[in-house]
Amino acid sequence: MWVLLIFVRAQSNGGKTAAMFAASGGHVEVLKAMQRGPSLLDLPSADGGTAAMSAAAHGYGDVLSYIIEKKCNLNAQDEDGWTALMYAVAAGNVENVARLIAAGANPKIKNSDGDDAAKLAAGKNKDALLAALKGKMGTIKEDKKCCMM
Repeated sequence: MWVLLIFVRAQSNGGKTAAMFAASGGHVEVLKAMQRGPSLLDLPSADGGTAAMSAAAHGYGDVLSYIIEKKCNLNAQDEDGWTALMYAVAAGNVENVARLIAAGANPKIKNSDGDDAAKLAAGKNKDALLAALKGKMGTIKEDKKCCMM
């Protein structure tokens, strides 16, 4: 019989947390196995990044939904002032932008360059991203990975 041991507060030498590794790989089952809430999921890496930022940057809607369900801080900022919402916008992921807005992420927060999430919207999804930022999206589909990059 194998036993999986997870050191939930451990960080890599790059400062990434176990929750960030799970989130960036789309491993919602690992996050659930950790059986923890915001105390772990909001634990920042050396650069201030969080599991929500990792999930948003990599386009994992199911992971982001789990993080939202756990009532984590969606408005945390990394050392550059970026939030999970900004990462979702930069990734062009309309569904995750809508998901974060519906959960209360603040689109008015500015990063260290003075840009808010709307200013980061670009590319072929710009209009849809701006609509999502204004809360004008319909239902959100629950895909494992729905990144539109």
